[in-house]
Amino acid sequence: MTLKKLIKHILLTFFIFFGLFLTAAILVPIYYKQEILSLVKKEIDNNIDARVNFKDVRLSLFRHFPHLSVRIENICVIGNNAFKKDTLFSAPDIDISLDLVKAVKGNYDILKIDFIKPRVCAVVDQKGVANWNIVKPTPAAPVNSAPAKHFSVKLRKYSIEHAYIVYRDEQQKMYATLENFSHEGTGDFKNDNFTLKTKTNADAITIISGKIPYLHRVQANMDFDLEVNNKTSEYSFDTKNIQLNGLHVSAKGVVRMQDTLNTFMDIQFNTPSNDFKDILSLVPGIYQKSFSDVKTTGSATLQGNIKGVYNKKQIPTFNLDLAIDNGSFQYPDLPQKVTDIQVKLNVHNPDGVIDHTVVNVEKGHVQLGPEPFDFHLCMKAPETSQWIEANAKGHIDLSQLKQFIKLDATTRLSGNINADVSIKGSLAAAEKKQLDSIDATGTISIENLEYASKDIPDVANINSMLLTFNPENVTVTNLKATFLETTFTGEGSIDNLLSYYLHNHTLTGSIHITGDKIDGNKWKKAFTEPKTPAPKTTDTSVFVAPSNLNISLNASVDEIIYDRVKIKNVQGLMVMGDEVINLKNVVAHALEGEVNIDGYYSTKTDKKIPEMNFEYIVSFGKLVVAHKHIKSENAKEL
Repeated sequence: MTLKKLIKHILLTFFIFFGLFLTAAILVPIYYKQEILSLVKKEIDNNIDARVNFKDVRLSLFRHFPHLSVRIENICVIGNNAFKKDTLFSAPDIDISLDLVKAVKGNYDILKIDFIKPRVCAVVDQKGVANWNIVKPTPAAPVNSAPAKHFSVKLRKYSIEHAYIVYRDEQQKMYATLENFSHEGTGDFKNDNFTLKTKTNADAITIISGKIPYLHRVQANMDFDLEVNNKTSEYSFDTKNIQLNGLHVSAKGVVRMQDTLNTFMDIQFNTPSNDFKDILSLVPGIYQKSFSDVKTTGSATLQGNIKGVYNKKQIPTFNLDLAIDNGSFQYPDLPQKVTDIQVKLNVHNPDGVIDHTVVNVEKGHVQLGPEPFDFHLCMKAPETSQWIEANAKGHIDLSQLKQFIKLDATTRLSGNINADVSIKGSLAAAEKKQLDSIDATGTISIENLEYASKDIPDVANINSMLLTFNPENVTVTNLKATFLETTFTGEGSIDNLLSYYLHNHTLTGSIHITGDKIDGNKWKKAFTEPKTPAPKTTDTSVFVAPSNLNISLNASVDEIIYDRVKIKNVQGLMVMGDEVINLKNVVAHALEGEVNIDGYYSTKTDKKIPEMNFEYIVSFGKLVVAHKHIKSENAKEL
């Protein structure tokens, strides 16, 4: 055979092979699409106890050649029962890679799965029920039954790309978000022992528990190898590649799933560096684009451990120590620095009983120019007595903050805050009016506070306000404020401010507010956003009445101007509590007549469809000229 004929045969063979591949690439997805689509629906029906919708399933041989790509488009998972109105999971695409040879034979081995831009909303309700418990129990296989076609997981790689994740625990009062979260893992999952190589990053992590922000929009990057032992359900790691903002953390440990109810963990962590700047990067508002130019002095150490069994009745023992000595920081383009930062913090649990947890800020001190500020906090028995010992003393000149800390260019801040407060005793006993079990003294005063920013339509002024602490409550006196040319004065009391802030308990109190003149036209204009074309959507948001308040607000306003009508001597009572807002005996005078309003607004039953029932009567002397109801279909009678 001549060279010319040989080349001709090679080219002919190549084109035949290429043509066969193109034909297969076109026909295989068409041939198997309906079978795989039916199988996807069947697997969902058999395994998932939730409503699962998706737009389409697309197959391709090109995307992950030589494997078969299955892409599920616009998938959405909505819960049942108590969560029937909540979306647990949604994603524009889930991309799955299958073993092509086995798929042709009717077996579907998943080799890789990618979740692309998913949105997850994980919720635990007040009864402790989680919305992600949607997997049906596996039924026993019939005796001598033929093996059914199904998807089997033989992963080599998985990834989550640009996710937005929300976690809300209403029972434990915990909230967390992960923004632009990406994670991938690579390993030979079919083996009992293998190394899982992981990479994780997030643009912003926020964790709030009981109104205390432990992390606020913290950037995170983590790369570490996880040693997996499937026989013992044990996972171990040792890494120095954890970064939270500017803080580097080393961690090592082991997590073992003892059974379906108990998880054992033994983890230690610390910071390799003792540079104060690393800890400073976690402070909200400090970590900015210019953070690398911030000058710091001082040392800081952070270390801790977690060890023990986690289940519904107990937590592992844990210990965390943070110490900051002689810290200071200064932005290069600001004239003054914050100095003499001293902190000694310990969070400790000795035996896994939640009520035995102790949080102790033994020492806290900071110097803003010539002004020192000192604080101390110790909290024990968070589930029972809620014992607290705390004090704070110092003066803050808000007009000087811009000398130390960078503020937004549109922000204007001035005024003085003086604090000298101490409290010691049981918050739980104080809520039960056992006032001899708690000692609270001191005051916080605000004078000539002025605040302006792009986020509010006008300058807010608090000319004066005094908070006085005593065992019974916190009294508010000498309140005088102005906003949008309206002057407000007020006084009242708040019964459990600390329990509300620390433990998210219901805030109770009674406040009386008076206003001189409200120009409703200016208020409407100030709080009306400019009209811009909005994307079409069927979603409508409503105002959700607060759930953990029991506040009586007795208000009176001399005059309200709305449109061209002057409404005078407006008085009434508004009671907010348990997701209900009640208006009682609201009386106003306009056009020589009188308007009486009573009613309520509630989102307790349904947060998306408010319950409303308002009755108003318009009268001139004894003559009633209008008597009407504004009532929703789901409203109860007044």
